[in-house]
Amino acid sequence: MEAVVKLLAGLVMLAVSLSYLYRPSYILKVNELARGVLFNDAYVLHYRRRWGMPLFVASIVFLYSGMANLKVQPTGPEAASYGEMDEAYRAFYTRRYADAERLCRGILQLHPRDPHAGFLLRQTLKAKEEGDPKDLLDPSKGNPHRP
Repeated sequence: MEAVVKLLAGLVMLAVSLSYLYRPSYILKVNELARGVLFNDAYVLHYRRRWGMPLFVASIVFLYSGMANLKVQPTGPEAASYGEMDEAYRAFYTRRYADAERLCRGILQLHPRDPHAGFLLRQTLKAKEEGDPKDLLDPSKGNPHRP
């Protein structure tokens, strides 16, 4: 949703800036509608570059930002793996290692080169092997890292 708002703002600003730069007559037509509130004919004609260039730059920034946000949003099977990845991290942090391992293996079947799933799977297997990290601090359980 954020990307769509940025794209719309960028397109509106682009249209207004190009009107200021190349078709001040369009701005004058809008000016007739809001003459007393927003615009003054002399102001538009004398300061069109002062308003046109910043609006043009702002429209480029909004369009670029909106396009960048659209690229980041996953669709299709990738979107499903993001939800599964979140669930796997939650399972890992709540020490449900079997669930985390199952989810990571499922993601890696769909996307074998997913670095996040591979990393979390390695961490999960290591945690399952070493036990609960709280046990490492308990002197009665012994520390497997000490001889």
